[in-house]
Amino acid sequence: MDIFLNWNHLQYLICLLSIFCFSTAIATPARKFPLDILKNNENKWRTLHIELEETSGPVSPEFHYSFKIYIQAIREGFFIYRSESKGDHISEPQRKRITEKEYLQIVTKLLKNNIHLMENEKLPEVRILGVSYNSISYKIGNQKKQFYYLLQDIDKKENKNKKEIIRILKEIKP
Repeated sequence: MDIFLNWNHLQYLICLLSIFCFSTAIATPARKFPLDILKNNENKWRTLHIELEETSGPVSPEFHYSFKIYIQAIREGFFIYRSESKGDHISEPQRKRITEKEYLQIVTKLLKNNIHLMENEKLPEVRILGVSYNSISYKIGNQKKQFYYLLQDIDKKENKNKKEIIRILKEIKP
């Protein structure tokens, strides 16, 4: 059985094929989730601020430490900030502009660990004396979240996501 296509059928086939290819290209998102939340409808970067703040709490001065790091996207660009102190040693705070690629690498890891889906938490009304309540805050556009952790509880099974987010943030070097 021979199949013959005349010119009219061939034109329709080419037209259908081009429509299919074009619609497939349009339907494929340029950015994959969860990165699509980083830009607005006009394809501009949303402001973002993710911060980890950790301290040893009220201990004798020689054992006291504090650590703060954040990554942010603002109108002026992408930045990392880090400050830490241990006992009497206080490191000079560092703030550094980073590239879009570096920013995306860090934020992608955090989003894959569901930082944007974490529950917003409040500090307990009755705090335990001598315990440091460490925090991670997440702000993108108008959405704000903050969650807390205690150093002695971070290894518990229910804190697996928090622990991974903390690890990612602590590894950031300006």
